[in-house]
Amino acid sequence: MTRTFQSARNYFSRRLYQIGLRWPKLSSSSLWKKIIQVDWKDVESFDDEWKVRIQKMASYIPAEASVLDLGCGKEWLKDVVGITRYTGVDYVSRSPETLVCDFSHHEFPSITKDVAFISGALEFIPDPDWFLDQVTMSCSRCIISYCPIETQGDLLVRARAGWKNDLSLPEIEAMFNKRNFGLSAKTDVITNKTYNAIMVFDKR
Repeated sequence: MTRTFQSARNYFSRRLYQIGLRWPKLSSSSLWKKIIQVDWKDVESFDDEWKVRIQKMASYIPAEASVLDLGCGKEWLKDVVGITRYTGVDYVSRSPETLVCDFSHHEFPSITKDVAFISGALEFIPDPDWFLDQVTMSCSRCIISYCPIETQGDLLVRARAGWKNDLSLPEIEAMFNKRNFGLSAKTDVITNKTYNAIMVFDKR
């Protein structure tokens, strides 16, 4: 996709979003909601405040455990666990060691680690069932953060953030239970006024 096409698509999406806010009939249309949906690739940004969430999640990584950082972004977790225990995965290369896989296109690395670490990434996966199939086959513990529908229920806001699914916390727990992973710990963190649940699942 060319930069010119991306810019035109983003402009059209923003304009249609603004129009829809003034016309309730339009904003209730499923087609409108699909058109205003943006991709992470179009809005990608990183906030240092997210390091707070990563540090809190990292406290659940066992000593000496190897870690698969799925949707690794700036690879901040690498500074916490050390390069020898760390493998980052993202849709573009973030460092010479990054494994490049686009989860939106059903790409996943053929690798297993002790822990799968998913910080602020599940929201952007269009097929979370497929994704969690791959995750639970690649690790024995999964540490995940997610902004659930309970605390951010505005589907338009979610779409404009690039989020591709709208799950509740019970739904996420059920998805892991189905794959023989049980909830071991649960907490939360608020960054940039956004609530994120942190959940730890272990293979039974």
